[in-house]
Amino acid sequence: MHEEIAQLKARLEVLEDREATLKVWLAEEGPTQADLPIPAMNGGTPLAGFLRHVLADGRPRTLQEIVSAVMVRGGLVRGNAKPGRVVHFALLGLSQHGDVERRKDRTWVKTRE
Repeated sequence: MHEEIAQLKARLEVLEDREATLKVWLAEEGPTQADLPIPAMNGGTPLAGFLRHVLADGRPRTLQEIVSAVMVRGGLVRGNAKPGRVVHFALLGLSQHGDVERRKDRTWVKTRE
């Protein structure tokens, strides 16, 4: 029985050391939500704001034209994401809010200010 108590005390000591180590690591890691997108001045994400800006002149643009503009601007699509998909889904979101629309010829245009 004394041997079992000694083993449990040793195990408790190991677990307390691990807990202390994990607390230090968590403190070093900092906030976990640092990767969240920063809202644009006019609401939404920086990408949505840029897409509104690109389409502001009312000229219809293909998805590829818009993706090219986003890539030239830089910093709006994360490195491991597929830019075409990201931009397409952002445009779909803007279209659900009535900001842009996709025409029958598959070009995108701004629909309101």
